[in-house]
Amino acid sequence: MRQKEKIMESRDQAKRRVIPVFGKLNHETIVKIMGEVIALTAEDPEKKISLVICSGGGMVEPGFAFIDMLKVQKISITTIGTGGVGSMAVMLFASGDRRLVTKHTVFFLHDFGFHPNKDERVSLNELRRKTDDFQIGQQWYADYIQEQTDGKFQASEVLRMMKEETNLYPDDLIRLGLAHEII
Repeated sequence: MRQKEKIMESRDQAKRRVIPVFGKLNHETIVKIMGEVIALTAEDPEKKISLVICSGGGMVEPGFAFIDMLKVQKISITTIGTGGVGSMAVMLFASGDRRLVTKHTVFFLHDFGFHPNKDERVSLNELRRKTDDFQIGQQWYADYIQEQTDGKFQASEVLRMMKEETNLYPDDLIRLGLAHEII
């Protein structure tokens, strides 16, 4: 094979191992991302997989399912944050063994919430259950970030920043241990 063909083949292989994660995170998008990660891992477990993340976040349950799947399957990924990364997308970013961020990226931490349908009736009991679920989920979220940053970004600080609806910039991410490098 000629040198030019080898270079082109190498670029094609590298492109196939980069998964874009853009837009809202929901069951459908997480299942698609999970499927791509599993397929690439099965194809060659030794080659790196990267997720490029630019998402305001979305649903908590499928996001946690993705994170748990990576741990159970012992899949190593690199995550690259770019543009805006918020809410559950921060968790996906934190799941990377190697976490890179572009210099114009803004991360957003906020309290859990939900968008009831305009025609939906919500009872007081449902609100109480939802509040309990939110408190548990937020603690899991904060604990996971603390774990992924080797304790550098304490869960109590994550929860405080979520409550205050905080923007974090690349230098903050490095200082807190959430990102390893600004690219």
